[in-house]
Amino acid sequence: MKSSLEGVPYPPIEILFEDDDLLVFNKPAGLRVIRDGYRPDLPTVPLMLEAPFGRVFIVHRLDKDTSGVLIIARNAFSHKNLNDQFSDRLVNKEYHAVVISLDEFPQTLVVDQPLLVDGDRRHRTRVDPLRGKPALTEFSLITQFSRSALVKAFPTTGYTHQIRAHALCAGYPLLGDSLYAFPVKRDKQSSGGFNFTRPALHAFTIRFHHPRTSAPLVFTAEYPPDFTDLLTHLKE
Repeated sequence: MKSSLEGVPYPPIEILFEDDDLLVFNKPAGLRVIRDGYRPDLPTVPLMLEAPFGRVFIVHRLDKDTSGVLIIARNAFSHKNLNDQFSDRLVNKEYHAVVISLDEFPQTLVVDQPLLVDGDRRHRTRVDPLRGKPALTEFSLITQFSRSALVKAFPTTGYTHQIRAHALCAGYPLLGDSLYAFPVKRDKQSSGGFNFTRPALHAFTIRFHHPRTSAPLVFTAEYPPDFTDLLTHLKE
């Protein structure tokens, strides 16, 4: 089921699934999942969804500048069930990212490095063997470009900025990621001069079980226009 949520102060949101227990939609980049403490007036997912759907519950988060598939619970029962699925690592997420890859990106890459969330003054997640918690991300190559690559990322754990921190740790930071990437000049070379102003990260697919029926569910969110335009430019 696909529809477009209209009548909200933001570009239309593509609803991938809707029933009495949950919503699944394709979050646009730039939309916050939770309120910004410094700018509480900015639009958030709950503020936009509660008018047409009533009260909603946040189950998991995507960074403001990350696009892609997001699950929202519509009642307390679903909220608890979905939280339990995430806690028990029963939810499988596949992200697609464009990384800076001056050399050939390997066909598969596993980054098993402990992470410390909010690990410095810039609030970055950092690899920290002493204070970090176990974290694992698997990467696999989709397409190699001249100085970058389109890759899949499968985070086994779910820490803030995990993919961004692990990609940087492996030497393949996300293109457009000013917080975790190489200096700007190198970033522009890797994008072929294309002006991509956010981390090139998209939550592509999510797999979980319906909170009430236990039926297996799989949802895929199409790339947003800026991500598609970037890939077109890199292929050319």
